[in-house]
Amino acid sequence: MYTTIMYVATGLFIGLMVGLTGIGGSALMAPALVLLFRVPPSVAVGTDLAYSIPTKWVGMWQHYRKKHIRWDIVWHLGKGSVPAAIVAAYTVTRWVQMTPHAETSLRHLLGVILFVVGLVILAHLLFRSQLTQWIPRRWWHEHPWVMIGWGIIVGMFVGSTSIGSGTLLIPYLYLLRLKAREIVGTGVALSALLVTVAGGIYWWGGTVDMRLTIYLLTGSLPGVILGTRLSQRFPDRGLRFVLAILLLATALHLARR
Repeated sequence: MYTTIMYVATGLFIGLMVGLTGIGGSALMAPALVLLFRVPPSVAVGTDLAYSIPTKWVGMWQHYRKKHIRWDIVWHLGKGSVPAAIVAAYTVTRWVQMTPHAETSLRHLLGVILFVVGLVILAHLLFRSQLTQWIPRRWWHEHPWVMIGWGIIVGMFVGSTSIGSGTLLIPYLYLLRLKAREIVGTGVALSALLVTVAGGIYWWGGTVDMRLTIYLLTGSLPGVILGTRLSQRFPDRGLRFVLAILLLATALHLARR
């Protein structure tokens, strides 16, 4: 009973952070499952992806209705990210099945990628205005391979560790100088596709704990709603800075064990 309450409370906290900042759900969930509840890394990743699927699709539907999604950008990023997520997820599930020490290596990989994500968030906070000046508004139209390449990176991160569907997409979309609602809607749409294909492969590989997924959703869905309502009362920039520091500290803890 106590463990169940802790699962729900963890989902509530992470949902609250997502509602307040718009990023960080997967970056917090998988490490929390590994560090707090001693869940095997492969199960933590698979469960995190399964937990993200309903949330992302509900969010995508809302943004679709309001026409906030730039499907042309989703297409370019998806051409790289979806195949990369499939390959990465399949590789990890097979690796865990065939290699005795794969869980330890995956734990260290989680730490490394989490550290990279923390640095990306900090760079986005500190240098966003300078970066947006370096990239012309329609530069990606002339060089779509850049978007495909970034999609491959995001897809590999999501497929191997469940991390990056929001924390790596949102900063990149800012560089394209989209409207704020288009940034969120486009990011959510692509994230929904990535977590669905990757989560499906982890489920097929037997590394999704469905009962745990339900417990986490029970807490996170109210948390997202509450965080969204409170978001205007808290400084978004300050919260994202705290989140980045938390991710960096968690990454070091994961990598050294």
